[in-house]
Amino acid sequence: MSFLKTIALASVIGFGAAGAAAAADLPARGPAPAPAPVFVAAGWTGFYAGLNVGYGCCGDDQMGVRGPVTFGNGWFNEGQLAPKGIFGGVQLGYNWQRGNLVYGLEADFQVSGMKRSATSLASVADVGSGVVDIFGNNKVQWFGSVRPRVGFLVSPNTLLYGTGGLGVMNSKYSVFGIDAAGINALMASNSTKIGWVLGAGIEHKFNANWSAKLEYQYHNYGRKNLDASFLTALGVSTGERGRTNPTPNFHTVRIGLNYHFVTGGGAVVAKY
Repeated sequence: MSFLKTIALASVIGFGAAGAAAAADLPARGPAPAPAPVFVAAGWTGFYAGLNVGYGCCGDDQMGVRGPVTFGNGWFNEGQLAPKGIFGGVQLGYNWQRGNLVYGLEADFQVSGMKRSATSLASVADVGSGVVDIFGNNKVQWFGSVRPRVGFLVSPNTLLYGTGGLGVMNSKYSVFGIDAAGINALMASNSTKIGWVLGAGIEHKFNANWSAKLEYQYHNYGRKNLDASFLTALGVSTGERGRTNPTPNFHTVRIGLNYHFVTGGGAVVAKY
């Protein structure tokens, strides 16, 4: 009986030794692989500067004439003078970031090619010495603004924002009538106007320093009445005055490229 117990004990010891030897032959398990890095741009706090180009249009400027005698004090719309065209310029700003909130101040200046001309035959002919052709020109020469920006990060690299503030614009505007006597009445303005700007946009960072943006703005610079006397062929006033109302407002869409003077950023470890 003791002999059988000895055989059993020896078998158990032999199997245990064999299992330990087999385990020793297995490859050692290494550390878990590091998670793949995910790029996140540097924070948004800091100065930035850039260039932009865009298109402006779709205001409600109209060329018109009115007068108390011949025109019966009514308003006669003689054509569309809302300027349209391309523009381009620069922007400079500073951002502060608090979590997903980004806010700051931006200034921009644009050189404009926005303009519009119109020609019309006055609907009432008996002005001065005869039929009057009405001509109008409207050109936005430059404009700019100073605006706060407030936005929310929908991802570490993508900002949705709203903006609005003080706007300034310079334009040349003229409406004049020509008849047999020459220039019968001239209503003209070459002035700088102050108004307001409101808009929204999206900006995306490609790396720590470079970003691109798409932005919409509405510009409004008030209304100004211009008027002038209609004259006879002898240069004598007919007692009638023409009037037009420049309403310098327009919509713009622009794309821009910014360089951010920030440090840091780069690859960070993704969280799983």
